[in-house]
Amino acid sequence: MVRPRPQPRLRARDDSLRLRALAAGGRPLYPVSVGYGALIAVAVVSVLVGEWLTVSGQRRRQLTLLLFGWLVLSVGGVFTIADTFAPLDPTPIAFTVTASVFTYALNRYQFLQLNVAGHETILDTLTDPVIVSATDGTIVETNAAADRLSTDGTVPAGVSVGDAFVDRPSVVRCVRDGRDDAIELVVDGETRHYRPARLPIQYGRNVIGVLTFLRDVTTESRREQQLQRQNDRLDQFANVVSHDLRNPLHVADSTLALAADSGDTGRIADARTHLSRMEEMIHDLLVMARNGQTVDETTAVTLEDAAAEAWAHADIADCEFEYTVPSGTRVDADRDRLLHVFENLYRNAADHNDSPVTVRVGALGDHDGATDGGRAGLFVEDTGTGIPDEQRDEIFERGVTTSDGGTGFGLSIVRDIVEAHGWEIRVTDGSDGGARFEITGVDIDH
Repeated sequence: MVRPRPQPRLRARDDSLRLRALAAGGRPLYPVSVGYGALIAVAVVSVLVGEWLTVSGQRRRQLTLLLFGWLVLSVGGVFTIADTFAPLDPTPIAFTVTASVFTYALNRYQFLQLNVAGHETILDTLTDPVIVSATDGTIVETNAAADRLSTDGTVPAGVSVGDAFVDRPSVVRCVRDGRDDAIELVVDGETRHYRPARLPIQYGRNVIGVLTFLRDVTTESRREQQLQRQNDRLDQFANVVSHDLRNPLHVADSTLALAADSGDTGRIADARTHLSRMEEMIHDLLVMARNGQTVDETTAVTLEDAAAEAWAHADIADCEFEYTVPSGTRVDADRDRLLHVFENLYRNAADHNDSPVTVRVGALGDHDGATDGGRAGLFVEDTGTGIPDEQRDEIFERGVTTSDGGTGFGLSIVRDIVEAHGWEIRVTDGSDGGARFEITGVDIDH
């Protein structure tokens, strides 16, 4: 008896016939679904492999497990289609293995917890503005500090940087145009200085976005400005010592020499005049040196007491003093420096007017017709001849005086002390035609 020879199995042909049979029967879309699933499998594997090639360490180990789990699922699908283990269906086993591997990979390497939580913690902790944007300028994410810079106080993802910061063109230039020059912004009513830095965000070898970091350098800028002011003050001191002090000293020395040679004692009075001028200049220089720094500590000073005490110290003869601020009014200031402000303004009124004047101290506000638009502050004015418009821009400069006997430091000292408090000062016309010095930005407690 001749046994029939076994026929070779043509698996590919059988699979093709099986797919055609399924298509011809009640499942005509079966081949389409198989092809679609294969495309998805290839796409997912391509993404995972591409990511695997660009990372290392813990992230690569995590991706290795994900690739393995996806491979198990894909192989199980192939076996199911081919009926390799018929009548056993390997799909549930493949899904179980893949789910187990995925769960282990996600929890073992904290893919969800660590990356998301760490990302949010970093953004929320930073007090400097951080803006993440796509290459086309679309906002992807911001932190709370950046939100405060926006018009509405919050920046939704997906808007353009120009729309998000429509009132901050300097921010738009940093984020969208890549400008890296320092910018100045008013945030919560305070002027802040920022220095931008841009970091490209890469995915693989492609740049997909930009992280813009605005580092707050306000403290550093203020220190630099203060150091510059101190250096300028040292230069001015050197000029005063080498020129202004040397001249009266030389004149006094020459005058005393002539008095000794001639026996004319009347020249001694001239020498004393020059020495007195030197004493005033030295006093003003010491005041400038002690009061030019920023005021760090203030106390509540009763304005009436400070103004009256300064008037007594000024010891101005023939002039009258008026105080029009409500009794008990207080200001936050360095008391000693505030006394210098009043004293110098009083002396300025007396020294720059030929006849006795009335010096008046008052509070700024709508009730007194202030020319500053109602900003809080105080003023010192006189009933003299006033200061011409063409001289008002330069009277606060050191060494500038309109009086023959003045040192040119009095109003400069006033400006330094006012700015050290964070206030502002300007000169205008008084209510009776004289000079009026308005100091604004002062916290006044009536």
